[in-house]
Amino acid sequence: MGWSGYTIYSGDGTQTRHYDFLKWAKVASEDEVFDNNWLQYNKTIVPKDRIPILFKNLNLIVNKMPKKQFWTEDSAIEWQMFAALLLDNQIKLPNIDRVRAKEATEYLIQESGDFDKPYLRRKHLRKFLEKLNNN
Repeated sequence: MGWSGYTIYSGDGTQTRHYDFLKWAKVASEDEVFDNNWLQYNKTIVPKDRIPILFKNLNLIVNKMPKKQFWTEDSAIEWQMFAALLLDNQIKLPNIDRVRAKEATEYLIQESGDFDKPYLRRKHLRKFLEKLNNN
């Protein structure tokens, strides 16, 4: 996975996971998300009238998520991006999903040594963990 920075949205295949999540939850197609600029810099904003659909269909996303037997960078990022989508839209994460997202982020903190400035990566990941803890 290529990284252009240190934030949770700075890697290839990070924020773009939201396209799949929104499609799986029957909120919108990839074209609709793209055409209406739902993906913004460091945030994905779902229109207010679609939030109830997203909330109602969270299980459709979770059912397709990797099940934790062991973490990989990809599986951890997928759980982190799921949590980020909900946090971006002020949706409270179900407890089990919050725990998985926290575990995934903690794994990514441990694996941040490949970055040229791992302390910056860890700083952004800890900031995200703080958001999760306050959700």
